[in-house]
Order: sequence, then C-alpha cells, then structure tokens
Amino acid sequence: MKKLSSRLLLTIAALALVLGSTLPSQAAAFVWNVATPGLNNWNAPASWNLNNGVAGTADTNIFGAVGTSPNVTTINNVVSASTTISALLYTNTAASGTAFHVTQIPAGVTLTVSTNLSVSAPGAADAVATYAAMTDAGTLLVNGNTFNVQDNGSTA
Repeated sequence: MKKLSSRLLLTIAALALVLGSTLPSQAAAFVWNVATPGLNNWNAPASWNLNNGVAGTADTNIFGAVGTSPNVTTINNVVSASTTISALLYTNTAASGTAFHVTQIPAGVTLTVSTNLSVSAPGAADAVATYAAMTDAGTLLVNGNTFNVQDNGSTA
C-alpha cells in the first residue's frame, strides 16, 4: 500500500508540473525599438524591446518616440504575416515634435486588434502630435470597445 501511495503522489506531482507549465503566460507589452524608419518587420523579435519573440493574442504592441517616420508616407514598420494582438498603441512621449507611425499591411495580411487601438500622447506637452497611418492593401480589423485618437496637451 505504501508503494502505491508514493507512486500516486509522484504521479500527481508530475501532472501538476505539466499542467503548470502549460498555463497561459502573463500578457506583455512589446515596445518598438527599431530606430531607423523603413521596411522593418513586426515578426522579427529584435524589432521589439523584449527581443524574445513577437506579441501574441494577449499582448500589446506600442509605438513610441523611437523609430518614428519623418512624414506620413515613410513606412517605419511592416506587418508581414497575419497577426492578432490584444492592443495597439501609437504614442509619442517626446518633449516636442511630431511623430509619424506608418504601418504597412500588405495584401493578403490581416492585423487583428482584439481590444483597443489608441493614437495619443498621454501626458504629452503642448506642441506634441502623434500620427498613425496604415498603408497597402491588407486588412486592419479592430474588434475592441476602444478606438481612441487624441492628444492631451492644452492646445490639442
């Protein structure tokens, strides 16, 4: 009987270890870190601050002051494969200036945002503007409750 109890406890412990390792991980914020605008790929782990993968369905992609484009026609990031993320934030926290974030979604590719899409500069000073543009023949699908476009300075 003692042998059976030890074996049962060992089985339960192994099962708990396996189940624990398959639980979903915490959502992460992936911040764009490619300094030079261009055809920079979303699906390259080195394009994001975490540098250990790309955002998944529970994660948020954030475009801040790094790697902005000089104008609304210069692409700074490309969604090269259909992707689903939880939230997409285009922000600019620089002290002054204008930030253009131009996302290319090629034909046949869909970018799905399941909760929120926001274009804003939270807590930004006056004279800070954030712009986001989507280009090409792909699809942007936003399923969330929040589609926010705003800047927060007193002259915004």
